[in-house]
Amino acid sequence: MSACADDYVWVWEVPSIVERLLPVEAKASARKVAEATLRDLASRQYVSFHRGSWPDVDPEPIPIDEAVPSLAEDQVWSAKRGARSDIAVTATSAGERFYYGRPG
Repeated sequence: MSACADDYVWVWEVPSIVERLLPVEAKASARKVAEATLRDLASRQYVSFHRGSWPDVDPEPIPIDEAVPSLAEDQVWSAKRGARSDIAVTATSAGERFYYGRPG
């Protein structure tokens, strides 16, 4: 939540953020943890998803029911650019309240 509370975070950036928080022996599971975390945050409506081409500053919102299943696709987690567009995540108002400890 810390990374997406103030800005967009591209999904392919999330595993490296998670990796910094994991013990050395668990670093190989960073993508799996990142995917599970994003799915959990989405189920709580703490994040919203957006599609754009990095480094767009204002990617277009996409529905959670479209974004969450795409988290299972390898290309979503790759920083390689191509014709496809990338998925970004940002905190919703509820997510910001949760992160900053503000009552809803």
